[in-house]
Amino acid sequence: MAIEDYKGVFVFVQQVDGVIMNVSYELIGKGIELAADLNTEVTAVLLGHNVEGLCPNLARYGANKVILVDDPA
Repeated sequence: MAIEDYKGVFVFVQQVDGVIMNVSYELIGKGIELAADLNTEVTAVLLGHNVEGLCPNLARYGANKVILVDDPA
């Protein structure tokens, strides 16, 4: 992989008991502003277990990509 593959704005999404915290949506919004200045994309990173159903909400709020790390730990 080249260094160009590592560009972008990443937002780590906080969820508690399967509910995304509002601050995560706010951070996606700020990430969109920053990404526009940098001419890049916003990637939301969601950690949790059985939270795949939350991914579409992150896309609706403007994340260009969503990375889901599903692990019971």
